[in-house]
Amino acid sequence: MATPVGRGSADAGVLAPLSDLLTAPSSGRPTWLTAFKAAVAAAVAWGLAEQLSGNASAVFAPILAMLTVQASVYSTIAQGIQTIVGNTVGVAVAQVLVNVGGRNVFVVFLGALAAFAVAGRLPLAPAGRVQVSFSVLLVLLLGPTARGYGLWRLVDCVIGGAVGIAIALVVPERAQVEPALAAMRDWTAAVRRSLEIVVEHLRAEPREVGWAERHAFVNLVGDSLRHQDDVTAGSVVAAVESVRFNPWARRDRERVAGLAADLGWHRRVSLQARAITLNVDQLYDRPGPLPLLRRDTLADLLQQLADLLGRRLRGGPLLDASSELQERLSTALTVVTAGQPSVHGVVDSVSLLGRIEQLREEIVGVAGGYGGGRPAGPGR
Repeated sequence: MATPVGRGSADAGVLAPLSDLLTAPSSGRPTWLTAFKAAVAAAVAWGLAEQLSGNASAVFAPILAMLTVQASVYSTIAQGIQTIVGNTVGVAVAQVLVNVGGRNVFVVFLGALAAFAVAGRLPLAPAGRVQVSFSVLLVLLLGPTARGYGLWRLVDCVIGGAVGIAIALVVPERAQVEPALAAMRDWTAAVRRSLEIVVEHLRAEPREVGWAERHAFVNLVGDSLRHQDDVTAGSVVAAVESVRFNPWARRDRERVAGLAADLGWHRRVSLQARAITLNVDQLYDRPGPLPLLRRDTLADLLQQLADLLGRRLRGGPLLDASSELQERLSTALTVVTAGQPSVHGVVDSVSLLGRIEQLREEIVGVAGGYGGGRPAGPGR
């Protein structure tokens, strides 16, 4: 994904660079309101094109208007601009070929080849590149039989794009902040569940695992957290785009500005949880000496860590539970380092305890609630 969160940066009031609009893919989940607006745009565009041209090519104005309307104002503007640019380039290429070679099989072949070559070099999203190919072939095939078709193709394009953008601005859709916040809550719950899965394994009957084998919980946790990362990142992108150029979303922009910070927090917590999972996989149930950090002690620490995440998810107080976990970590550290002859064993156990401490600090360091990324106060 092409830095989607960066593309939807916090300042929704700043005009997006043209390059961003040209390369923005069609995004957002269409709603019934989106469908209704697309239908209105198609009808209005057809009426305007009929009045202006009276040409059979007016059929493309409603098609382009319907394709322009998206779930967000930002995406609608992007699709409209891409449609206009793609058609302008396509008509220009076709006009040159028609003027030079007329209409024949060889010219159509050259037109199709040129369309692919030119479209592939343009900084456009796939939808805009398709418009280049369509325009080239339609002008080549219909131009000689429909006088002025190239010009009316551009008129249709402008009418369709302009009508779609106008309707999106007049009737924008609700900012998609709540789905992003819900995805973040689901991600926190997934991290908590991943810790509990490891706890369940540690409390089960030990079974030796060869060095060429991985514990089953490693892939289970990794797949779950990666999936939640993708879902949440997509939701944040949709939320950011839903407020850009949206005249009715001013109150939501501050909340959206905090989503990038919240997304960063979730990724750090997720990475720490996966690192703990991999450490447990490497240290426990393997042939050789047992780890210095007892299995039951580690299970208790990870369960407290999962409970701390659960408190954050519910918006409960964190300070007391965090302090208790910190004390137990200090006790465990003393046990694994006091008078131990094996430096290697000490390092492994201390490293694992350090990762648990890092995750504890992350959980209590940003606990101001979703949508703001505010640091926790002393009483949280």
